[in-house]
Amino acid sequence: MSESGWLRRFRDAGYHSLAEVEDILLGWGATSIGESVDGRRLLRLELGPEDAEECSVLLAGIHAMEWIGVEVALTLLRSLQDATLKRKIIAFPIVNPDGYARVEESLRSKRFRFHRANTNGVDLNRNWSVHHRANLASRLRISRVVPELGHTGGHGRSEPEVDRLCASLENSLADGLRIERVLSLHSFGRKVLYPYGGIWAPPKAQKHHDVAKALEAQLPGYSAVQTSHWVPGSFAPGMELDHFCDRYDALSILVECGGLGVRKTVLSDWWRPFSWFNTVELEAEKRLLRGPLCAYLEGRPA
Repeated sequence: MSESGWLRRFRDAGYHSLAEVEDILLGWGATSIGESVDGRRLLRLELGPEDAEECSVLLAGIHAMEWIGVEVALTLLRSLQDATLKRKIIAFPIVNPDGYARVEESLRSKRFRFHRANTNGVDLNRNWSVHHRANLASRLRISRVVPELGHTGGHGRSEPEVDRLCASLENSLADGLRIERVLSLHSFGRKVLYPYGGIWAPPKAQKHHDVAKALEAQLPGYSAVQTSHWVPGSFAPGMELDHFCDRYDALSILVECGGLGVRKTVLSDWWRPFSWFNTVELEAEKRLLRGPLCAYLEGRPA
C-alpha cells in the first residue's frame, strides 16, 4: 500500500481534519475561549440546561497525535445532544489545535513523525497547576533537541491552551456552577486511569477507584489503574486528573482509547507513529466506549 493509500485508509476509517472538526463543533454552537500559541481558536461547547447547578467536563486532543480521543469526544457529544440532560456538559474537544494541525501537515507531506507537544514544546498534560514540577526533559533541556518529547513548562498554566481552558471554567464556577466529574480522552493502551499521576499516594476519596473499576467492568479489553501505578516509578507531574481532583474535588477519569495492537494492525504501520495511537477500527472502538462514557458524563451510576 502506498503512503497516500495508507493515509486514505485512516481517513476512510472516519478521522477528520482539523478544519472538519472545527466546522462540526461550530455547527453545534461551540464558542472560542481564546487562542493557541499559533493563534488558532480554542473551542468550548456547552450542552444541557442553562440553570444546571453542576457539570461534567470533557477534554480531548491534549496530545497532538491522539486523534482517536477527538473522534470519541465527537461521538459522545453527538449522543448527548439527543439526551435529556439534568446537568451541563462543558466540552473542550481539541485542546491542542496547533499540535493536531502539525500532525495533519506531516501526514499530508508523507513525513511520519512523532508529535505530542504544543508549539512551545510543552506537553499540555504536564502543565496543570497541581503537582506541577520540572520533569527530566525540562531539567536536561532534552526538549531543545527533541521538541516533541515535550516538557512541563515554566510553571503551571504557562501555556495559553491550558490557561484559557482553566479561566473559562473559573468563569463558570463564579456563576455558581460546580464541576462534579471530568473525563479526559487520550490514547493508547486501553486503560481507565484515575488520580494521582504526580505522586504515588491515591486520593483520599475512594470514588475515583470505584468508578474506574466499574467502567473497567463495562469495557471489555480495558483495565483500571491509578495513573502513577501504571508504570511504577514513572510519575506524571502536572496532569489534568490531579488538577481537577484536588482543585475542584471532582471525580476525575482518564481513558486511554484503543491504539496500537488493539485488533488488526498492518505490519507496515508499525514504523508510522500515527498508527500507534489511532486504530483503523475506529467505529468499533466508538461503539464500545459510547454507552458507558455517555452515562458517566450524564452522572448516571456506573
